[in-house]
Amino acid sequence: MRNFEKNSCYETQFTESILCHWNCSSSWRFCTKSALDAAPITAQQVATPDRAQWDVQLFVDPNQIAVSLAGVCWTGTEFWLSKWSDDSLFTANASGVKTSGFVIPGISATRSITSDGTFLYLANNSNTIYKVNPSTKTLVSSFTSSASGTTRYISYDPTLNSGAGGFWTGNFATDWVAISTSGAVLSTIAQSTHGLSGVYGLVYDPYTPGGPYLWASDQSGPSTVMLIQHSILGVPTGLSYDPTGDIPVTPGVAGGAFACNNFVSGTASLGLLSQNVALLVYEMGSNVSVNDADPIACFSVFPNPTSDAFSIEFESKSGGEIQISVSDILGKTVHSANYYPLPGKNRIQINSLPLENGMYMVSLIQGENVVSTPLVVSK
Repeated sequence: MRNFEKNSCYETQFTESILCHWNCSSSWRFCTKSALDAAPITAQQVATPDRAQWDVQLFVDPNQIAVSLAGVCWTGTEFWLSKWSDDSLFTANASGVKTSGFVIPGISATRSITSDGTFLYLANNSNTIYKVNPSTKTLVSSFTSSASGTTRYISYDPTLNSGAGGFWTGNFATDWVAISTSGAVLSTIAQSTHGLSGVYGLVYDPYTPGGPYLWASDQSGPSTVMLIQHSILGVPTGLSYDPTGDIPVTPGVAGGAFACNNFVSGTASLGLLSQNVALLVYEMGSNVSVNDADPIACFSVFPNPTSDAFSIEFESKSGGEIQISVSDILGKTVHSANYYPLPGKNRIQINSLPLENGMYMVSLIQGENVVSTPLVVSK
């Protein structure tokens, strides 16, 4: 497994974490364990894309941390992992080496962990969501989800509830339900729409161009895990990835998953647990270009959320005509205009648009190159 270097001061739009400079190398070992929290489903066929965006950034055996791990989250400085079969929680450094093991009174059998950039939120296949301070490893508060059914997986989405934030939740074969930070149901994606029946983890991804997306960590068979991409409306995009080719032993079933842009500086990452077999982190697409050959880089929109006007900043490597497009959550274009920026850094002010409260996608289009980022309007 290769060594890699993480550079300092890469800060995400949605979290407060900053990653400092350090080096690490990853290693792994394997042992067979039988405790798996698996969905009772049969195999399904899902298309697999080219490998270009699926470089392995980390691969370790989670059993060196603990057996029966199912939930995982990257906080910006460390992994948090949970043992679904009891109340044990663990932390590990970016190399996947265990740094602590502990319990938090009142929280048991955690299936899923997510972060809003400050606090962690834990779900344990009940209707209760637990808010945790990761620095002190203490329970801050809890709230009850009003969604029908229990919460096996949970993923924070800062754009929900008109920019106030919320969570995507669900269980193996249920609807995907968006809830507020107090547990109120905001919206529902029917199981018949997303089409999956063995989901263990669900991930909000604002980094991949054309998004935001939802990624499902799905148990497509008794010993298989698939990563499957959906639009923010829950419609499969056709993009998926089978990690089993990266696991040189019999794969475990699906576990928790997460997305971030502060694991390896300058890249976005998608991580997952294959239960009792692998903790994997992959490089994936980013809404901030880091390739010098790309014509558009350093794309940002601010203020975000906005109540009215907003600005777009980007760096044009080659100049030339670009199109700026604003579309609503259904994909309908509500604003489109062409500009002729000069090479170098550019800022474009978008004055008042007749936009209602909600989430929109702002896209820069230059030839075949498209970069996008979410914009929340809250008046």
